[in-house]
Amino acid sequence: ESLAAAYHRAQQEGGGGESSSAAPPPPRPERTLPPELTVDYSAYTLAKLKERCRERGLPVSGAKAVLLQRVTDDVEEQTATLKRRWAAKESVEQQRRHGRASAAAGAGGGSTEASGTGRGGRGGASRVQDDHAAADPEYAADVRSRYASVDPAVSDHLAGLLEEYIRASGGQAGSRDVGRYLAANAASPGSRNVGGGLAGGSRKVTALQELKDSYGNLANFLICKSERFMKLREAPTTQGRNYGFPIRLR
Repeated sequence: ESLAAAYHRAQQEGGGGESSSAAPPPPRPERTLPPELTVDYSAYTLAKLKERCRERGLPVSGAKAVLLQRVTDDVEEQTATLKRRWAAKESVEQQRRHGRASAAAGAGGGSTEASGTGRGGRGGASRVQDDHAAADPEYAADVRSRYASVDPAVSDHLAGLLEEYIRASGGQAGSRDVGRYLAANAASPGSRNVGGGLAGGSRKVTALQELKDSYGNLANFLICKSERFMKLREAPTTQGRNYGFPIRLR
């Protein structure tokens, strides 16, 4: 629930242009959580919790409290995955709603930058020339060296989320929207709870916080992953200030 709320709030802060006075549409049937993700597992007996663990391929050893936590964590992970996919679909729909306006602005400008960095467009050599990682090889090499020790599991998790969002957005996404999407998703499994303990005092870590802790900022991460992603120059006159810099897949 909190993931969906955070992403919805982030999209509104991004200036999507939709009227906030309109009543939200009713939940779509395909975006309703399945029963097994809404069950109150705290009411389950030890035997039923073990059965659920077996169904999910989870360890069945431990006391009831341990099994309950194991099942709860698994449910949260499944729920987050579903909501991440739904959020990506919502973003695509939003991009399409505003695609015509962006295309019209790009066509009206007539410049290479305006038409080459539109939200969903494909572009040619001018886009590659705007790739910041390639524009300053010495600086890029320094950044890659500085963050070479980042855990590959963290790097792969962040890259997977970023690629998922960019693909869902039609091949290109703005850095502001990417940041909001990362903030609405969990960090890699090994970093999801910090300051924890069995007393439940831990706090959730988002993928955005993990990126900042590991790479400092999104631009550094893109340089380290320049074989997969391309960072382009901002074009606020055609994309708006809330779009940030464009990011594409290679």
